[in-house]
Amino acid sequence: MAYRSGLAAQMGFKAETTWGTGVTVDRFLPILSESMDAKKGRLDSDSIYANRLVRDSEQWDEGAIEAGGSIELDVYTFGMGLLWKHALGSVATTGSGPYVQTYTPGNLDGLGLTIQIGKPDRGGTVRPWNFVGCKTKGFELSVDAGSAAKLKLDYSAKDLDKDGTPALQAFAPPAALARLKWSHATVATIHGSSPKIKSLTIKGTNGIEDDRLFLGSNTIEEQDEVELREYTGEAEVEFSSETLFDAFWAGTEADVALTLTRGSASLAISGNTRLDGAAPVVEGRGKLMQKIPFVFVGDGSDSDALTIVTTNTDSAP
Repeated sequence: MAYRSGLAAQMGFKAETTWGTGVTVDRFLPILSESMDAKKGRLDSDSIYANRLVRDSEQWDEGAIEAGGSIELDVYTFGMGLLWKHALGSVATTGSGPYVQTYTPGNLDGLGLTIQIGKPDRGGTVRPWNFVGCKTKGFELSVDAGSAAKLKLDYSAKDLDKDGTPALQAFAPPAALARLKWSHATVATIHGSSPKIKSLTIKGTNGIEDDRLFLGSNTIEEQDEVELREYTGEAEVEFSSETLFDAFWAGTEADVALTLTRGSASLAISGNTRLDGAAPVVEGRGKLMQKIPFVFVGDGSDSDALTIVTTNTDSAP
């Protein structure tokens, strides 16, 4: 019998060979929280039943299935490549021990994950909730001073197979997992300058259409990309000069870069950005802080806008 609380919760995932066809998960990572859920709509009839005041059982039917949610986890030195690939779309591998995986914006067509969430019940049984056809809607990477780096991933799913196939898989995370944290920042620059950064958040939103419902099915077809992607972020820094405000005011573009390094492993995020604000504000007697919102923009290619590079022992995403 497992623990009868979130102590026994788990998450596993695997890339699907065919989008929307579930597979048995074989990769696992610890999670901080999840909100993966599925809803089956209800179709109520507005028809009049003479002399009845309450809707009858014949006056409603089951509707379409809506599935998906978010998963939040710590950022590890390895074991997360498949999640990055499905978030951005394209990956190239070089090197050999350590391996270098370079992730850039690319086509998400055909990419789908089966994600299994183990949800413990009061009786000590961990129930497998298998979400199939999971497409990444967006991500948020955050690093705050004094804290571990965290990654939140948002998913749209085709369907939920609850207590079905595959059965709950034994939780087997990679050995010797190591987290990345604020003090591992070996590079942290905003528009070419290196201010004292209190926090840094980078977000990505994929413009997928996740309501492709058609006659004959109560689940959606594969989520197509129909809008531009949005990669944005915000840094909070101590106000030390007018350099960043001047860059915002002049409308110049330059790189934002963050590299977290632990031993021989690293996670590096960089891209060409514009600043969308940088005014320091007086909130009391303390030091003035600047909130620096920025937007990643291409400089001739999508990869110029955003590139994520991992260096670790993973030979493939």
